[in-house]
Parts: sequence; C-alpha cells; structure tokens
Amino acid sequence: MKSNYLRHPLLKFRGNNGSTGTIEDLKVLFHKKLECLAIHQFNWIHQTEQFRTLKQNLTEAEAVLHIDFSENYACKMSTEVQAYHFGGSRKQATIHTAVLYTVHGTKSYTTLSDSLRHDERAVWAHLEPILKEIRATYPQIMTLHVISDGPVTQYRNKANFYLLSTVAFLSGFKHVSWNYSEKSHGKGAPDGIGGAVKRDANLYVRRGGELQTPLDLYEMLTKKSGSTITHYWVNEESIQKYDELVPEKLTAVKGTLKIHQVLSSQAAQISHREVSCFCQHAEMKTCLCYQPVKVDLRDTTDNSLSTPEPPKKQPPQDLSGKFVIVTYDELPYVGQVLQVVGEENLSEQPHTTLS
Repeated sequence: MKSNYLRHPLLKFRGNNGSTGTIEDLKVLFHKKLECLAIHQFNWIHQTEQFRTLKQNLTEAEAVLHIDFSENYACKMSTEVQAYHFGGSRKQATIHTAVLYTVHGTKSYTTLSDSLRHDERAVWAHLEPILKEIRATYPQIMTLHVISDGPVTQYRNKANFYLLSTVAFLSGFKHVSWNYSEKSHGKGAPDGIGGAVKRDANLYVRRGGELQTPLDLYEMLTKKSGSTITHYWVNEESIQKYDELVPEKLTAVKGTLKIHQVLSSQAAQISHREVSCFCQHAEMKTCLCYQPVKVDLRDTTDNSLSTPEPPKKQPPQDLSGKFVIVTYDELPYVGQVLQVVGEENLSEQPHTTLS
C-alpha cells in the first residue's frame, strides 16, 4: 500500500537550523540544491579535464603556470621565551608557490615576502620574477596559461583581470589566459611545494637554527643544497609599484563569480566565459566555445551622466617607474616610464606588437 505522506500539501518539516515549511517547499528547495550540485559537478570535472589535456598537449610557444598562496609561515627559533613562543611578537612570512609546465619539463618556485598582502597587486609582484625568468630562459614562449583557485580577494576580481591584460604583455607575452578551478577543488602541485618549504624550515629549527624574520627563511632556503625549488624575494616596494598601475575606478565584470576563464591578446581587453576551453590553443586563438564575452576594461570606469566639469590644471607628475598604456596607430601598448627628460617621458615597451 503506497503512502501519501509526501503528497500531503499541509504536512510540515523542520530543518536542523530551525527552519520550517511544507513538503512542497522542501521539494522546491531540493530541486534548487540539486541543480546547483549538477553545475558544480560539471564545472569540477570539466576544468580538471581541460587542465590535464592542456598540460599533455603543450607546444613550444606555450607555458602553464599553476599558482597558489601557501599558509603564512610563523617564524620560530629553537629556543624561545614564553611570550615569543605563544605568538606575542612572532613575524610571519608570505609564501606564494608556483609550478611551471613546458614541453621541456616542470619547475617549481616559491616567492617569499615580509609583506602580508595577498591581494591581486601582491600576486603580480610575486609573479614578476618568475615571468622574467620564463622569458629569459624560453624566449620562444609567447602564450601563458595561469591556473589557480578562485578567491575573489586574490585572483578572481576586476583588478586582476586588468593586470593580466596589461602586465603580461609588458613581460613580452602575446597571449594570456587565467583559468580557475571549481570551488573547493583547488588543491594541486603548488600545495606540495608549500608543504616542502615549511618542512625544511621546521627541520632547520629543530637542528638548532633560528628563523626570526621572513628574510632569514628566504636566506636559509636559497643556501639549501640539493633543492629543486627556485626561491625569490619580494619586497614591499615591488608590491606598491603595482598599486600605481590599477585605475582608481573599475566597475565589476558581470558574472565574475561564475567566470572560470579569462583570456587576453590585447592590452586592457579581455574575453571571459564560465568554463575553460583550449581547443585552439595551438593556434593561439580564442575559440567560440561556451559563448565567450568580450570586455574592454578601458570602458569600465564609472562615467557620470551629468555634465563633466572642466579639468583642473594639475602640477607636473613624475611618471618615472610607473606603468602606462599609450595609443599608437589606434593600438594600445603597455610600457614602463624609465626616465623623465624635460616634458617628455622615455618609456620601455614590449618587444612584440599587440594586435
């Protein structure tokens, strides 16, 4: 005999959080949760397969950089007074990890800093020495694919979209894509690098060494023989340099939380979509799979509808060392001002033309 219990519209349920409702309400909620789970499952499997396929089919002109922030390392000594032992004045080191994949093999990196910033400006300061090494070691690489998890405070936000569409070209790359793993599925090779670094640090302390500052940690790691991990130091000034590059006003890109791939082949212009696709990566083209959306980040600043006031005359600004975007023959170029001579700026531009 079949029970009509679940068909009775007046029966109620009580959730673990104290919420109540009818059986019909429960069925509607279940279907909503099931739909979210299906999307999550698809994104997880799809992104994982795309990353694996990309790494297995890289060309000479491509590189994959898988990155992640490791948990900050609390500096320690072999013998500590009570106040220091319980963290009263313990300094922390920021550790950003990366694994590089090319047709020539893999290479591991860490960048360390005494700055505790983990925002997108800090991310690019940590990436800068690695990108310089890639271009110096493999000048034939013109396409960079970055893989990371998707925290909005670090990697998946409007400022990072702007930086990836400008800084990468300044380093000499012609094409860049940033790809995000699905939520709660971001563990990977970079996490192993962070664990290895902390294990070496703890072993050094147990053997009588002292790591009082992040710089002590960096110097210990660079002197360690037999390590296959390359280490770089990032100071506060390097991070502040990127603060100058991001415009003060950038409106959010619509659907940011759903984005899993951002691509750029021209300064300040991106295409994004909800999942990654690399079906035309060998041709360095952006395919039309999964309906990519184009965005000109130069048009995302907040423009008021009211009549603008005439600009006030500003005193001359020293642009030395700052990044700029200039237009030449109706094409944008990224450059860095090296020196100001009179009323003209001497700037350094990428060796490749952006088209």
